[in-house]
Amino acid sequence: MSTTTAKRKRARKACIPCHQRKRKCDNVYPCGMCTTYRYNCSYAENNTSGSMDGGVHIPPPAKRVSLDGTSRLSRTHMRRAHHYGDDSLAKSPTVVAGASPGIFDELKFRYAGASASMAFPHILGVALGSDNPPKMRSFAYNFGIRPEEASGAHCFLGSLISEEDLSFFSDAFFSVLGPIMDVMDPRIYTQRCRDYYRSSGSNNAAFAAVAAGIAALGSFLSPNGHPRESDLVQYAKAILDDPASMRLHDIDHIVAWGMRVLYLRATTRPSNAWIASCTQMHLCEAIGLHEEENIKKIASIAGAAVVGHDADRLRRIFWISWAGHNMLSYEYDRSPVGFRAVTCQSIISIPGCVADQFVQLIQIIPSPNSPFQLELRPPNPSEELLERLKALNEPQFTHPFLLVTKADIAFCFYRRLYQLKTRIPDDLIKFVIDSGNAAVEAAEQQASQGRLFWNVIGSVFQYTCILLAIDTPVATTHIGTALKGLENLVKAADTALTREALSIARHLLSLRMAKKRKELAQLEAIEAGYEFFQTPSASEANTAVPDMDWEVEWDQFFIEPYISMLAIQTFSTINPTTMPKYAKDQSVDFKNTIERVAIVGAGGTIGWHIANALLQTGRHTVTALTRKGSGNRLPEGVLVASIDYNDEASMVAALNGQQFLIITMAPTAPRDSHSKLVQAAAKAGIPYIMPNGYGGDIGNTKLGEDTMLGPVAKANRDEIERLGMQWITVCCGFWYDYSLAGGDSRFGFDFDKRSLTIYDDGNTKNSTSTLSQVGRAVAKVLSLNELPQDENDNSLTLSTFLNQGVYITSFVVSQNDMFESVKRVTGTTDGDWTITHVDTKKRYEDGLAQVKVGNMAGFSKMLYARAFYPDDPSDLSAKGQNELLGLPEENLDASTKVGIDLVKELQLRVERMAA
Repeated sequence: MSTTTAKRKRARKACIPCHQRKRKCDNVYPCGMCTTYRYNCSYAENNTSGSMDGGVHIPPPAKRVSLDGTSRLSRTHMRRAHHYGDDSLAKSPTVVAGASPGIFDELKFRYAGASASMAFPHILGVALGSDNPPKMRSFAYNFGIRPEEASGAHCFLGSLISEEDLSFFSDAFFSVLGPIMDVMDPRIYTQRCRDYYRSSGSNNAAFAAVAAGIAALGSFLSPNGHPRESDLVQYAKAILDDPASMRLHDIDHIVAWGMRVLYLRATTRPSNAWIASCTQMHLCEAIGLHEEENIKKIASIAGAAVVGHDADRLRRIFWISWAGHNMLSYEYDRSPVGFRAVTCQSIISIPGCVADQFVQLIQIIPSPNSPFQLELRPPNPSEELLERLKALNEPQFTHPFLLVTKADIAFCFYRRLYQLKTRIPDDLIKFVIDSGNAAVEAAEQQASQGRLFWNVIGSVFQYTCILLAIDTPVATTHIGTALKGLENLVKAADTALTREALSIARHLLSLRMAKKRKELAQLEAIEAGYEFFQTPSASEANTAVPDMDWEVEWDQFFIEPYISMLAIQTFSTINPTTMPKYAKDQSVDFKNTIERVAIVGAGGTIGWHIANALLQTGRHTVTALTRKGSGNRLPEGVLVASIDYNDEASMVAALNGQQFLIITMAPTAPRDSHSKLVQAAAKAGIPYIMPNGYGGDIGNTKLGEDTMLGPVAKANRDEIERLGMQWITVCCGFWYDYSLAGGDSRFGFDFDKRSLTIYDDGNTKNSTSTLSQVGRAVAKVLSLNELPQDENDNSLTLSTFLNQGVYITSFVVSQNDMFESVKRVTGTTDGDWTITHVDTKKRYEDGLAQVKVGNMAGFSKMLYARAFYPDDPSDLSAKGQNELLGLPEENLDASTKVGIDLVKELQLRVERMAA
């Protein structure tokens, strides 16, 4: 019997951390010990075989890159390591971290996990010893009794954009976005474009989608975009949505989706961009870019280098896509796409490119698979956010896009801490404010260069909101800078969305001011209740009071947290009667709604639309106060109360029991009528009045004085306050349909003669509102709750608008805009009209001269000409509250038709004849 001497087995080498700590290592990567205690698992580089027992591949440790771009092996309170979506996988004996847990099909660029149903036949074939195991394919996935969805034909990109234009707009993309979104080599891209155009596109639809997306973004970033920019976007979308894209996807599909994500982020709603970015990340997984082993396989495929798909470029595509997706998700507070494991190595830093800094910045966000990890796991979400906010303070950047992005991340952290009601240390508040200030400066710089990145306007708006939320004296000093920056950005891109953002920011500021006034009024009420005590003489002093050292260092006493608890600030004195009340403090029978509304002029031009809109809500009883014998047509359902302006008792009787009085009066009404109504309302106990006005911005004193309407309207409002009531006025600009139909002296149109008088060049824009929109706005305000329920109720209420203007618009248009609409509606051309240009300021002076000698025909001429001054037009758009009130968008041409139909009716009215 022979014996065989067993050869002594060499002990497996432990990883470096386990070896240093003399701990037992299980020799996988990362090992169980490092995973449990979050050590930085690594193995000695002399393990030339690259594997341990069992053939487990151990990837070489990636070079460490700290957030400031310098190599560093350790950090004080954080570390970087490969992160796994499920910690249990790292300890599982069946799934080894570091080895590829899936299969990559190099021919079809398709990746699937090793446990996938379509991979199992291949794995089983190998296990059974087959030399030619079944390919990875969806065997028996369904019955196959229907053909697959057919692929559509895609035209040659050259039919949309010439090669020269493509080169021009691509250069614009690479010069602006290339250093940040570095997913393609510009030289290789240029060569591929040249090859594509010379071969008339051949069958490379995926690259055509990339080129179309890049051209569309370059057009977006250019002062003069390509006329078919939207067609380029739709062209790329059609290719990406094609069933063939899902069956045979490649790297170009991922890049093309990335271009689409960027364009959607810059032009449309958050959900659209987020869903597109999710698709992009799923494609990354479908191809296997998250695994370093697959990246090396793709890079080694013949021809990969020619199209720019080297290993570093593939890593850039993955990590930049990952960073963009995670930023979108975190900003939108939605779940990002997570991978089972990510072994893709970090991207290297190259001169002139900040993509690596962008990725490292986003990695600070708590995200699945992020290499950035805190050294110690915080005990709760608040502590983790505070630690990440500290980490965000470390990296320093100079690129404007990164400055804005850094601020956006800080704002994301702050919003979550705000929701968690976490007290943030002063040093971190200072960091948030400093980041916001840097973002405002960077945003204005980008806007001045025409680089309207998606986060330029958003960061400044969010900064304004966060300053209001911080609510400390330090934060308050920066609100003006933030709002001014927001105003400058609105000037750079004056759109409905930017104006809405500015309007909401201003509204939030007004709410903060109202809250401060309420708090101040409460303190003043306490002070007013002090009882007078004469200071006793020294001889009368109470000897029982111990002798105390009153020379205390009070500056040292009032330090944090006491000063923050008192929130001491200085505000102007206000009348305590304007202090907001709460529904909870009212009597038991109090109903927190406005139900009974009285209206003067319910049969007039604007009064009819207001009364009708109130009735349509079904929440109001509307009573029209009319003169005896009046024959005005009233909306059906309006109650009637006859009054005599010379009999105050009749007016008081009609107003008794009403909650709100609306006054709409014709220009021909006696001057003292308004005052008589206000005095009667006071005696009837009406708390709220909407005075006659319905015009321009009450805050534009100069415009009001020039048109003579401002002082009259202010006197009406002052009288209401003097009599102990409160007012709400409507600032709506000119009534569009009424003014269009009102003849030459208003918007300049005479439809009978087909003549048009244009002020200067006709390009000065004015805010206008239709009669129906004014009615809807009034009904919306009066349908709100009258008072907030309690001090915690921040919802919009009628009290929000007390002693303020309600700012609305339908259209912000010039005379040229109106003329284009008129021509469309009437089917006419310039040749059908007699057009006269006049000097706006001279027309105003001529109208004013007529009024001064008693000729009121000059009033409309003066009023409208003044509003079209190029240097000071009547523009309310920055203050518009349409979105706040939920007012609908209107169609310009439909409103123009209403105005034209109104011509004959106005010709029968006295005010039209007077003009």
